[in-house]
Amino acid sequence: MRKRWFGFAGSVMVGGASLVAATACGSGLAASDCEASRTCADADEPSAGAGGDSTEPGAAGATGGLSLPDGGESGEPSGGGAAGGSEGGANDDTPVNVAPFVVEITPKNDASELEPDEVITIAFSEPLAPASVNTMSVQLFDGQVPVAGSVSYADSQVTFKPDAPLRLLGDYELHVSEAVTDPMGAHLAQPFESHFSVRDGRFSTQVAVGQPSFQLAEALPMTAQGRVLLAWSDYGKGALCPVLGQWFSRATASDADVLTAPGVTECDSVVVGANASGVAAVGWAVPDATHGTYVKQIP
Repeated sequence: MRKRWFGFAGSVMVGGASLVAATACGSGLAASDCEASRTCADADEPSAGAGGDSTEPGAAGATGGLSLPDGGESGEPSGGGAAGGSEGGANDDTPVNVAPFVVEITPKNDASELEPDEVITIAFSEPLAPASVNTMSVQLFDGQVPVAGSVSYADSQVTFKPDAPLRLLGDYELHVSEAVTDPMGAHLAQPFESHFSVRDGRFSTQVAVGQPSFQLAEALPMTAQGRVLLAWSDYGKGALCPVLGQWFSRATASDADVLTAPGVTECDSVVVGANASGVAAVGWAVPDATHGTYVKQIP
């Protein structure tokens, strides 16, 4: 007959196989019937101290654990063997490094009617490894084309500043890749994307040439950044000079530059040209007393 034991033990030998000084051993059994090594168990049952997976109530192996009822010796854990069991193993106090993530972005996702000179800022949940923040891990796209710009990092915030004004009515998408890490090397929890669009153009009127002028250049070249170059010849004090040039950027004008040399009193046929990068030239004609013709001068 399979024998089982019930009751409380006065002490426990955690690493061994014996339960000592049993106060009760089975139903109707005397303490003398309990074997020190088997505790009322048949010889064909696995040893409770061998570390086996016993299903007997209260059974525990050297590497398992013994759960004592209330009244066990003071200071004893309620569970856990020499090497820790499934319910009483050693605690792992190693800190967990949580992956960084985006907590806020400006402009917000799906924002519209933004200005062409918009600057994008991204706030993260924790400090980042500065070396992981660059133009490869943080990119702005116009369709499939990356937008040229600079990336900076400070105080858990990344800033992307386009090199040139964004195009009117443009749709843009910001990408932050998993290559971004925190100082401990934890990568971004998942890639981040955000979308926004730029407003349409707005026309405004501005006085470009306030003083009397003799001639305006017919061409009005514009750079890739939207800057426009205006050139003209002045008509002051009876002279047809000097020739001036002035840059305009979205209704904001720079100071006009006088292009002709001092003493030149007659200028004609003002022409102007510029490329997308802003390299420009202004030309005009002046009298040539020797040949009786006009010649072009390029500053």
